[in-house]
Amino acid sequence: MDIWGLGENLWEQLKANPHTSLKNQVFYRQDYLDEFEQIWQTQAPFHQELTEELKEEIRDVIIFYQRKLKSQKGQLSFCQFESWEIRHCFKNLKFGRILIILPFKEKIM
Repeated sequence: MDIWGLGENLWEQLKANPHTSLKNQVFYRQDYLDEFEQIWQTQAPFHQELTEELKEEIRDVIIFYQRKLKSQKGQLSFCQFESWEIRHCFKNLKFGRILIILPFKEKIM
């Protein structure tokens, strides 16, 4: 039994166990693109209207469109310890430096 796509894989799982859960199964975006490509190549010889331009529009615009990410720069605030600095994430080395220096500053004061 040669399973060539996601849909067939899920169908085989359902045939084996009708009560199987199909949730929480992760598939890569490339898997969906590969299945779309396989379906298109199989159907195109039988339907003259399935042109290359239509394929690109359906694939890239209608089904797999991804909008550009919005800038999150406006969400940043200023650091509570150094007011001239933008708040840094916890993984940033500057943040680590502040955490190391603070206990020493408190002992001195």
